[in-house]
Amino acid sequence: MSDKRALILAKTLDLFRAQGIKSTTMQQVAEAAGVSKGALYLHFASKSALTLAAMEYLDDGLVAQVNQILEREDLSPREQLVTQIRFQFETLREDQQLTTEFWQEAGFQLDEQVVSLAEKIRLTWQLIQEKFLLRAYGDHVKPYVIDLSVMLSGALNEYASLAILQGISLDDEPAAAFLVFAMDQLVVGLEREQPQPFLNETLFAHRNQVVAKLAEERQKRLLEALADIKNHFLELDLSDSEAADLQAVLDLLARELTESEPNRMLVQGLLANFRDWRAVQEPRRFIAESLKIKLI
Repeated sequence: MSDKRALILAKTLDLFRAQGIKSTTMQQVAEAAGVSKGALYLHFASKSALTLAAMEYLDDGLVAQVNQILEREDLSPREQLVTQIRFQFETLREDQQLTTEFWQEAGFQLDEQVVSLAEKIRLTWQLIQEKFLLRAYGDHVKPYVIDLSVMLSGALNEYASLAILQGISLDDEPAAAFLVFAMDQLVVGLEREQPQPFLNETLFAHRNQVVAKLAEERQKRLLEALADIKNHFLELDLSDSEAADLQAVLDLLARELTESEPNRMLVQGLLANFRDWRAVQEPRRFIAESLKIKLI
């Protein structure tokens, strides 16, 4: 994603939070982002398209932040689970009004793009929850991980809703600790009684289609980030040898990003070639974060 597009989406979210989606105009977004209204429409064909992109940008940012918790070596797996639940409490509370307006009051019809975004958000967070649960409790709970994920997500959302809708003061730390304690008891009971899982992959056949669609979208966005890098260098006055070297790096990077499982070490080395080019740091970071690569 280009720096300009990211700036527009960030300013859009600021305006949405301050005055609501309905009250925000394209002119206000253009002024906040420092672009003309015409230039804004080059990026987003309509306010509906802008709003949809802004909500996806918001969720992608939250996903990136919560995935960083999985990388924290200072936390045990159980502490990681508590930390990500606390993080979700905080973010649900902060943006509840915005997300409620988007899904219930923004006047969107359930067209394909909105349904696709809803599927993406639901499945992405379900898979994230499953990762944390498996890390905290081990692979022996794998048969029940979908059930556990659904129960934990439901409880988390209900707790957050109580705090927001009824004005209950909710302390994130003990709330997260209590939910994990409750999960502990569920896991103990499931391991002891070993019932048949209620939810399983068979009941989630559609899930594989969504996973495939998400993978396709991720690859598309990776290639868009690569295109941003390429376009920057096309505008520079490089020597023939410099241009040839950069083209070779970009070709290798393009080849890896079109693989279903890119070689992360190779991509890490290739991205290192662009570390001194300030103008391409945003797409460089996006590629690294998407593939969970540490920039060098």
